[in-house]
Amino acid sequence: MMRRHMQVMAVLWQAKAAERQTRATELDRKLVKQQNVFVKTKVAQKAATHASFVGAYNIAKHSKSFSDGEFVNKFMLHVADQVCPQQRKKFEEVSLSRRTGVRRIEAIGEDLTSQLKRRVPSFQLFSLALDESTNIDDAAQLLIFVRGISENFEITEELLSMESMKDTTPGEDIFECVENAMYTMQLPWNKMVKEGAIVNLFNHFKEHSAESYRVIAYNQLFKVPTVNLSKGVIETYGDQEIMAESDEASKDSDGCLQQTRSLGNIEEEYSMPVIKNGKFHNPWDTWRQPSFSGIMKLFITTKNETNLPSEEDLDEILPIFTPDIREFDRSLISGVRMLWIGHATVVAQLDGFTVMTDPVFSMRSSPIQAIGPKRIRKPPCTIEELPKVDAVVISHNHYDHLDYASVVALNQRFGENLQWFVPMGLKGWMNNAGCENVVEMTWWQEHEVQSHPGVKVACTPCQHWCKRNVSDTNEVLWSSWCILGPKNSFHFAGDTGYCCGFKQIGRKYGPFTAAAIPIGAYHPRWFMSPQHVDPQQAVDIHQDIQSKSSLGIHWGTFMLTYEPYLEPRELLKLELEKREMNPSSFVTVNHGAIKVFGASDSKTVD
Repeated sequence: MMRRHMQVMAVLWQAKAAERQTRATELDRKLVKQQNVFVKTKVAQKAATHASFVGAYNIAKHSKSFSDGEFVNKFMLHVADQVCPQQRKKFEEVSLSRRTGVRRIEAIGEDLTSQLKRRVPSFQLFSLALDESTNIDDAAQLLIFVRGISENFEITEELLSMESMKDTTPGEDIFECVENAMYTMQLPWNKMVKEGAIVNLFNHFKEHSAESYRVIAYNQLFKVPTVNLSKGVIETYGDQEIMAESDEASKDSDGCLQQTRSLGNIEEEYSMPVIKNGKFHNPWDTWRQPSFSGIMKLFITTKNETNLPSEEDLDEILPIFTPDIREFDRSLISGVRMLWIGHATVVAQLDGFTVMTDPVFSMRSSPIQAIGPKRIRKPPCTIEELPKVDAVVISHNHYDHLDYASVVALNQRFGENLQWFVPMGLKGWMNNAGCENVVEMTWWQEHEVQSHPGVKVACTPCQHWCKRNVSDTNEVLWSSWCILGPKNSFHFAGDTGYCCGFKQIGRKYGPFTAAAIPIGAYHPRWFMSPQHVDPQQAVDIHQDIQSKSSLGIHWGTFMLTYEPYLEPRELLKLELEKREMNPSSFVTVNHGAIKVFGASDSKTVD
């Protein structure tokens, strides 16, 4: 019976083979047809987008108003109605509105800039050319062009930057525009030659590597020193070229590598970050980059001595104060009012200007809130409860100093009225987080706050590093910050190891009314000393920058290292006593506490 059944089924299966083949072919044809619908739609959308870019490019190229794009779009539709009415829908998909035109040109500009940034690291030598133009309002504009030669002698000539100038264009303003453009594109001074000299140096460069000779341009405008020479340097003074003797890298009295920028009769000495292969590096001998083996040794061999008590005991030992935000409504006559949120997050107010440092309100300093270092003390207030904040300064991109959720929340509350100051390389991240009013700076750059005349923000050095994912080590710069008001000043040291840059900050901007200086996360010293100061070195910074009164931060919030959790506060007191310093000159406060630092008058508020 079974055999007969199988024979019958085999016959029926063979009889329906052709029918099955036909059905399969039909289904396959329908599937291809459905796929073609999506492919055609995608191709049509791509073509419309491309046409939109071409239209915006030609409008901008011929100096037409972007609002003319709407007229062009209507004209195209009229033409389509007469010539190919069946294709009208395709023309409707080409957007040439004013807003779209602006976005298209911005996208083209960003793409050209990114292409140039990718080529810049290959420049072995480069030169700059300057030209002056005016915009539609007849305001002066400085056009900066770059010509670079790669190792394969490929020449790149591009517009480097277009900078708006003031009513007058003295050499100092022109120098600042050129300097800003060079730092933005990460062009090193020691590879620059003056226009015309590149031809004379071409054959010379074939015989000598870039490591043998550093070529630096000098004329009436650019005056940059010769440092770290290996064999010699060609210096150009106007049209005169001389060969300097080889020398060791110049150092100041503190043993700090220095560069000098001369403007008129003024000379300023300062340390600058080293840029190599698109990554930032510290310029001091005191720096040592953390290694994977060092991190493993840290976690395997170092004993955890934090000795954290229970939550109940912490409430007694490190109580969280509820801040009276109304205090920020009262104007200070002198001093800096500070609210410590925790870790490196401080709200500081001086001369009617309120700034926040490294805002972190999340419970964990981690990309994922389920794991990572957790707060032992909650924030004393929410972002919604904060006083009005005028600006935020970011020291670097580590998760315990740059928190995405906090950035988004601050941006949602204050919007474009909140100005963000960030180190080089971080502006793109901020823009992607939704922040539009972002100022990106490198060390020693200054920015005048337009909304608060007389207030200036300066980006200054510190010794640290950056990393936010596996492959982005040191692609973003790190910095400390100075807030300079008409009467008072505030320094935020950021996250740092000790370096001689702080003496330079003190000489240039000190004395400071007040400062916020890290004192924790320093053990074990064999691993942490290059990147985190201990309380003793924190007092060194306090003295280097000439701070009148300082707040100890970067402790008692996240347990990032293995010292006892109260040790930073205790060692700070002992160090002040050891140096016979006023104990009120450098203090710690509880989370949520508000205190006025550096006030010179008995009456500190109006």
